[in-house]
Amino acid sequence: MHLWLRNTIGFVEVALVTLLAGMLWSTSLVIAPALFDVASSGAVAGEFATGIFDRVIRLAMVLAAALLVIGLVMRPVWKARCVIAAVVTILLLLLLQNGVVNWMADARAAGESREVIMQLHAVAAALYFGASVSALLLLPKRRREEVAA
Repeated sequence: MHLWLRNTIGFVEVALVTLLAGMLWSTSLVIAPALFDVASSGAVAGEFATGIFDRVIRLAMVLAAALLVIGLVMRPVWKARCVIAAVVTILLLLLLQNGVVNWMADARAAGESREVIMQLHAVAAALYFGASVSALLLLPKRRREEVAA
């Protein structure tokens, strides 16, 4: 494969991983608490917050799937690590989408106490952060060292 094509695909790979990890990390630390405050203020605001959570998760799953394909095609040496990291990222996102976000909506609808909803929010933030860490493992080792420097 031509060097310029390999470098271009490597650049796209790093950009996608950075976007995915950054999006998940910022959601866990910045967006999620703000959305929780919006969600706890009423049903209409809660539906709005749940919709944003859902869109972030869907976009993250698309990015993780694209990175999985790039990793399988371009990185035969790191194929197993790429598959494991992408699958872990996607599983965490599925757990977020099908579990925690729905539990938060059910807890709001049932009138649960703020402490219960905060605990669910803490679980959601931890899963977002875990997904961002596993997404960073999709970077080839050399690229991880470049990003860390």
